[in-house]
Amino acid sequence: MLVVDDDPSVQEMVVEYLATRGYQVQASPEGRLAQALLADGRYDVVLTDLALPGTEGVEVLEAARQHQPPVPCVVMSGLATTDSVVQAFKAGAFDYLVKPFRLRDLNDALQAAIDRSRKMRRDALLESVVALYDFAATVQDRPGLRILARQVASRAQEVSAGVDARVLLEDGRGGWEMLAPPDDPKREETPSLLAALDAPALVAALEPDGLLFSDEPSRFLPGTEDHDLESGVGWIAAVPVRVDGASNTSPLAGAVVVAGEPAEEVPTDTLHQPLTRFALVLGQALVRLCYVDPKPRPASGPGAGPEGRPS
Repeated sequence: MLVVDDDPSVQEMVVEYLATRGYQVQASPEGRLAQALLADGRYDVVLTDLALPGTEGVEVLEAARQHQPPVPCVVMSGLATTDSVVQAFKAGAFDYLVKPFRLRDLNDALQAAIDRSRKMRRDALLESVVALYDFAATVQDRPGLRILARQVASRAQEVSAGVDARVLLEDGRGGWEMLAPPDDPKREETPSLLAALDAPALVAALEPDGLLFSDEPSRFLPGTEDHDLESGVGWIAAVPVRVDGASNTSPLAGAVVVAGEPAEEVPTDTLHQPLTRFALVLGQALVRLCYVDPKPRPASGPGAGPEGRPS
């Protein structure tokens, strides 16, 4: 949750209320900082005042609406005029609470906004998976597969709110190729935390069909100390890329890996489904590309036997 209000008493009350209900909360006393936080982070709901120092609350609403996927906003304002309410909803507000409001009303608005946020994330995930499947159907060679893998890594990082992501692919020589998300100006200041990933150790720890989650990143990142905030990574999650039914190769052909910042609680149940879907995209591309031997074609012409085989 992101709470934006320049009134310390309101901000403190809302933050404390949300924290006691188990939400992770960040607060901003002004609009420009809130816009920067929205650009760099992932939030389920924004609660914002309209009258803010530095910039109008409407600009925070517009920034949340332009976020991908959009973030529902609940306005908390002492303004109760028709113009202010209409302006807020035109800018993308999901609900409007007039100060002073009851915490029960805040809770009701918040629950409705969370439901909306989850639906938008599900829709965005579905759209991205469909787009990746469409692209996977066009992959005809290893360079194309690498492009697909980088796109998968990018989407995996976004949906997991991770700080880094990689796709591991079997390189055909007993090793593992690590593919990072495509270059993005927003990631320039973010270190490549998984560049030193111990791929063989991670692959060896993978469950055949489940999610590997570890809050001990030192298992797979040599030189990293567990629970070290300065390292920037507090957990690693991965799912296997499988090619069941393929011939002349191991069913395990890679992994989708994401890393996240240290946190008190990581919703692992929200990681399994999207990462598994991305792994299925890669698995389908691998099956089509090179892992399943084509059916033998009958020979024709002189010398062919009764079943099309040379006699």
